[in-house]
Amino acid sequence: MVSMASKLWRLGDGSLIKAWYDPWIRDNRRAYATSVILSGMENMMVSELIEENENEWKTDVIKEVFKERDVENILVMPIMDEMGVDN
Repeated sequence: MVSMASKLWRLGDGSLIKAWYDPWIRDNRRAYATSVILSGMENMMVSELIEENENEWKTDVIKEVFKERDVENILVMPIMDEMGVDN
């Protein structure tokens, strides 16, 4: 498992990746979310941002929760047709 801060997670189903605290966003400058963490969403997992059984981002949720930089980087990340475990 990749869990070191210098390594990016490979997105599977998003169930092991903490949206705010793990490096998972593909960006040359910073792999962590830069948005302000909203109250009650401190423990949000990336899986909560993916439409179940549809392999699509929950665009409306992402645009509501994250600031523009994060939204742009998240929405261009592909979601695999056969999602496996994050690593």
